[in-house]
Amino acid sequence: DPCVWYFLSNFMGFAFGTPFAFIVLKIFTAGARKFKIAPLMNTGVYNNELIPNPKISWWFSQLTMWLLIIVLQRSCMAAMFSNAWIHSTLGQFGSFVLSPVDGTYYARIVVVLVLLPFLINSAEFWVQDNFLMEQNKENRKSRNSISSEFFENQQGGNFHPLKEVRV
Repeated sequence: DPCVWYFLSNFMGFAFGTPFAFIVLKIFTAGARKFKIAPLMNTGVYNNELIPNPKISWWFSQLTMWLLIIVLQRSCMAAMFSNAWIHSTLGQFGSFVLSPVDGTYYARIVVVLVLLPFLINSAEFWVQDNFLMEQNKENRKSRNSISSEFFENQQGGNFHPLKEVRV
């Protein structure tokens, strides 16, 4: 059933893929620290004390590393899905999860194509964003306060991002 496999690809991407990506990311960043590859040492950091302004090359290096991790993750998932025992077990699990909407075609389509991907992808993006962000909270706070000061100075101290701007 295609609905079951669409659900399973989303679910396994979160349940298996996110922890896998986290572990591989930690391995890559540890290797970057060992070999002193500055742009890849800390994810979410696009500069250092010597380079105060964010560098697009650091961001691009981290993006490339993350895309490589995702390709590895999806390759491992494809290999896992091709195993006959895992394939049949996952198929049974997916059928069980979707059994409450078995009788109604449109409800099943909405659940499988809209509701579950929305929930699963939201959770996956939130979790991944949290481990990709800069981990040094002090640096993040100081950068946020610097940004706020910049905008306040640009607007004469009256800048508020949620207020309507009148021209």
